[in-house]
Amino acid sequence: MASASVQDQIFTEQVTHLYEGVPLAVIFNVVNATILSVMLYETANPLHVSLWGAALVALIVARSILYIAFYKRSCKTGTCAGWSNAMIGIVALFGLLWGAAAWVFMPVGEVQYQLLTAMILFVLAIGSMSNLYPVWGAYLAFVGPMVLLLLARFVMIGTELHFAMAVSGGMLLVFMAMFAKRQRDELVKTLMLRIENRDLLERLERENEQVRRENEKMTHMEALLRKKSAVLDAVSQVQGLFIADRNPAAIFDETLSTILRLTGSGFGFIGEVLADKNGTRYLKTFSVTDISWNEEVKNFYDKTTPVGIEFRNHQSLLGQVLRTGEPIISNCPAIDPRSGGLPEGHPVLRSFMGVPLYMGEKMVGMLGLANRPKGYTDDLLISLDPVINAAAGMVEALQNRRDRVQAQDDAASAMQRLTTAIESLNDGFVIYDKDDRLVLCNSKYREFYNETADLMVPGTTFEKIVRTGVERGQYEHGANVEEREEWIQNRLAIHHLKESLMEQKLANGTWLRVEDRETPDGGRVGFRVDITELKRTQEELQKAMFEGERSSKAKTEFLSSMSHELRTPMNAVLGFAQLLQMNPQVPLHPKQKDAVNQIIKAGNHLLELINEILDLSRIEAGRVNLSIENVDPCGAVEECLAYIAPLADKRSITINASVPKKHDFSIRTDHTRFKQVLLNLLSNAVKYNVENGQVALTVHLLDENRVRFCISDTGLGIPEDKQNELFHPFSRLGAETTDVEGTGIGLTITRKLAELMGGRLDFESVPGKGSSFWVDLPGSVGSIAVQQEKSWSEPSLPIMPDGHHRVLYIEDNPDNLILMQYVIAMVDGVEMISAHTGELGVEIAEIHRPDVIMMDINLPGINGIEALKRLRAMEKTKDIPVVAVSADVMPADIKIAMQAGFDAYLTKPINLVETIEFIKMAIEGKLVP
Repeated sequence: MASASVQDQIFTEQVTHLYEGVPLAVIFNVVNATILSVMLYETANPLHVSLWGAALVALIVARSILYIAFYKRSCKTGTCAGWSNAMIGIVALFGLLWGAAAWVFMPVGEVQYQLLTAMILFVLAIGSMSNLYPVWGAYLAFVGPMVLLLLARFVMIGTELHFAMAVSGGMLLVFMAMFAKRQRDELVKTLMLRIENRDLLERLERENEQVRRENEKMTHMEALLRKKSAVLDAVSQVQGLFIADRNPAAIFDETLSTILRLTGSGFGFIGEVLADKNGTRYLKTFSVTDISWNEEVKNFYDKTTPVGIEFRNHQSLLGQVLRTGEPIISNCPAIDPRSGGLPEGHPVLRSFMGVPLYMGEKMVGMLGLANRPKGYTDDLLISLDPVINAAAGMVEALQNRRDRVQAQDDAASAMQRLTTAIESLNDGFVIYDKDDRLVLCNSKYREFYNETADLMVPGTTFEKIVRTGVERGQYEHGANVEEREEWIQNRLAIHHLKESLMEQKLANGTWLRVEDRETPDGGRVGFRVDITELKRTQEELQKAMFEGERSSKAKTEFLSSMSHELRTPMNAVLGFAQLLQMNPQVPLHPKQKDAVNQIIKAGNHLLELINEILDLSRIEAGRVNLSIENVDPCGAVEECLAYIAPLADKRSITINASVPKKHDFSIRTDHTRFKQVLLNLLSNAVKYNVENGQVALTVHLLDENRVRFCISDTGLGIPEDKQNELFHPFSRLGAETTDVEGTGIGLTITRKLAELMGGRLDFESVPGKGSSFWVDLPGSVGSIAVQQEKSWSEPSLPIMPDGHHRVLYIEDNPDNLILMQYVIAMVDGVEMISAHTGELGVEIAEIHRPDVIMMDINLPGINGIEALKRLRAMEKTKDIPVVAVSADVMPADIKIAMQAGFDAYLTKPINLVETIEFIKMAIEGKLVP
């Protein structure tokens, strides 16, 4: 097994030799093929030469692929048989191809060319021996086919010369084969000896190598120790200078001189690395060798060296260090691509070493050395580590010292600026430390507390300043001692809060906003702002608000009272008109019916106006509910004109209307509010006109988005000095002294309604000639809402349930009692009893126990709500439905009544049909509060 193993190793070594010779063999084949083709191409058949050359290229490619791939995969793992066999096959094909060359390139009759071909083939055969001899089979596989084909070519030519060449060539090749075999045998013996003694040889080689390395190491250590000793001495000397606090320039000059001496360098520099505003590094020297080469450079050197020479060029060896932050060694700067060249006249730069100086990860400085006779090495760089580190430490220490001085100067400057800024404040400013002692305050603070200004020096406690201020009468507080102490303790407690904000009044009448806040170190910072004017303004505003609220309350009370007073007679007017309309026993003549309908229509409109007056506060607050839609205004205009016509006829006033046809245009508005606006403007145009005057109503399109409704009159006009009061509520501009009725709120409501509908109301007036009022409203696109006119057909009364029913009506107004008697009389099966006070009504209810009680709220004696409480408290009357009938229509009044327990609430003027319907529902038990 051991012998087999040795044979395998020998075979592997042989194949390895064969593998290593492949590149040379490929080159040898290419060279010989090139020579043969160039010299004999014209004597041979071009087609044959091309085919032969292509075959040779293919074999070379195959041999190269086998060389690159197969052996790397197999032979190096010890299994070379496959590769050897493949290579023998390739070599045999090469032998056949080169033997075929004798037939392609050896022309008959051209002896010189025949001899050249034969010579090349013999050279190729001899040369292959040096490559193929380790593997005997490979050598025979190449030489055998080639020689046999060559000899066959000689024999075919058939001359004596060729025969002699064939015999000589054969003998030469036999000798070559023998020589190759002997060489192979010698190789095998050598390999066997090497394999058998491999362990011994390797051990001896390792021992020799170890001894050599140890000797080199000892020599290197001795040199290194000498260098380190010198370096450490230099570091000690430099640090001694720094500890002695010598001038920085002298320290770095000595440091540079020491490093130049240690390294044998011709010149150099030490500097700090800084960065400009863009973050680009540049070098500023602490110490630099004087290498000035002319007077100009000398002057520059003398001028800039004391403050430091700056180097900003990054296209140089020095700049390479700045840019990369890595050391650089160049022993031939003249041809180094990293070098950016030198100024004209600069001494020759033979070698250069640039070393960045780091403290941690920060590059603080740079050391540059040049022109060391032996050049610079990495070992030299390593040996300089101590002095490089010492230099870096000194650069950082110098920077820190400089930064510390700068920081102190900056702090002093900042403190000065802070003091100036604090002093320039218009407000008082103060700082107390964690022990509540004064640190600083500005003059404004002392001015506010002038009674204790003498105590406001650093170190005085806040408590002492406050107590002294109290004693000197600086603050408003109680007169006796107990109140003073309580005030002081309260003030101290507020002062010690993390954040405090308060208002403080001083004895001189000054109001201050006092704001204090705790600082991170436990101290306090405070501001004092003079708010005396602000407090005065607040007081004035409060007075104005109080007056406004009182005025608003008075207005509301007036409106409520006016509404109540108007609704009471309106109840009789509309009630009796409805009686005339609905009484089947006394039918009306058609003209009478029309007159009654007009009364009811006008009364209802007056009722709507009363409601709008009550909504004035909501209109002013912008809380009016509007139903904005596309409206054809022609119907509303015609209705308003019809309503206002009787008033105009009474005063012999002519109304001229110029209105486009229906559906020619439309507006975006609320139909009801639009009518109210027009009626108010038309009514004013008639009321404030002269007898036999004229009113003109015109409607025209301003543009596709605006429609103008203009009402002009020929009245007396509005005086110029009163025109700015026209839209003020309750202002009648002197008309209150005339017989023209009005409240002075119509135009106010009208303008606000126009604005709420997206429009604008304005006017022009010429005293003595008349006025023109116009309202512009948005035009509309799309379908027009059809407004249904109210039907004035005769209503019918609801039919009561079977049986006899009794209604008690408690009312102090005789007209309203008579009206209700007429109403009840028209309903079959219902009897009405009445009482004119709440007390009497309660007694009658307990005695007669009516089915329904109708009761006014505002009664003499006890009011309706108190009467309701008594009714609910009695066993006999607690379950009787009670309906409130009142002229109070304010939402708050209705809410109070319903919360008191009324089953329903009817507002005056009453609707007769609605009233009878409520009585019916009460009798049937269907009223739901």
